[in-house]
Amino acid sequence: MQAGTYSAIGPTVGTVTFQDELDSVRTIDVTNVIIASDPIAALGNSRNFVNKGHLHIEILTQLLDNDGDPIYPADDEFAKNPLQIINHDTPNYCIEVLKENDIDRGIQLTYPGTEITPLQARVRLLENSNFGCSDSTSYDEPASMCLPTCVKRYNETLNIEYLDFQLKKSSSDNWTQIKGQNLSRIIYGGVYGLAASPEELHNNGYTGAWAIRNGVYTSAYNNHPYDDIYLNEFVTRMHKNYSDINPIPLLCDCPINAMFADGNYKARARMLDVNFDEHIGDEVSFILDNWKPYIKEVTILVGIQEVYHKEWECNGDCIGLNGENQINDLTVDDFTSGILVLVKTSESLSNLSLSVPA
Repeated sequence: MQAGTYSAIGPTVGTVTFQDELDSVRTIDVTNVIIASDPIAALGNSRNFVNKGHLHIEILTQLLDNDGDPIYPADDEFAKNPLQIINHDTPNYCIEVLKENDIDRGIQLTYPGTEITPLQARVRLLENSNFGCSDSTSYDEPASMCLPTCVKRYNETLNIEYLDFQLKKSSSDNWTQIKGQNLSRIIYGGVYGLAASPEELHNNGYTGAWAIRNGVYTSAYNNHPYDDIYLNEFVTRMHKNYSDINPIPLLCDCPINAMFADGNYKARARMLDVNFDEHIGDEVSFILDNWKPYIKEVTILVGIQEVYHKEWECNGDCIGLNGENQINDLTVDDFTSGILVLVKTSESLSNLSLSVPA
């Protein structure tokens, strides 16, 4: 807009009061209709006026909602993110997986594994993103490995489209998406063709206890330089055959049918922006331990001769173990070359003992 020309556009008509670049207090009309070349926003600082003016630039898929009412900013069903079609600077991000205290990194597992383990990610704008701060105020969190940054005013904007969580066995290179019972990712809904998920996305899940939140707590342009994203859908004893198409059975009763076997894991959050560029968060480690270990196989060698072998596996209902014995006859002379006992277990063990009667 041209300096000295003041106008404003909003979802409903009215007025907005602000302080312009010459420190003059101005009250101007708000309209919701513009044509090409019209000024679209007032320049200045709204400061502490009750009716604080600020600018939202969005792509409206329609002017009125399905009830005929004006569409308000950030209505995820109708107002889409213009950054998907506008060249813009992508911020540098720090993406953390956090526990309930909002400080410690990691997965806070819930046991038994039939209950939900809540997941929280924090997507933070980093200080080295060329921020233009309105004052010298900065925000820092003790124990956070992300850099502090100025609050509220930045030269770049948060351009998140969706976020999901991934995990892998520590010994593997293959990451897999953590599946939820109903949701496997949180979608902002700013891109054409993608609806917000869950439907009530922003700040919806933040009013209750940490363990029941689902959605986004948006504070990047309010109090802090980040958004917190919650997925309250993850159960660690999920059945290996569970999927959106095949939702039954959800839970498994024995480790052989588990989607996530016991062991050492790494987890991370993954964010895609409105251009579907991928941003990977830092890894956190955790140990999953839903099941008691059991012996799967025992082999006994006397010298080089196998004299005993037995294997166990879960039966069809996973309520017991089935196996077959194999014992070969021996003489006293066979034992002169020693006995070797080989044991295979369902998971890694720190200790295993063998009792031999006299």
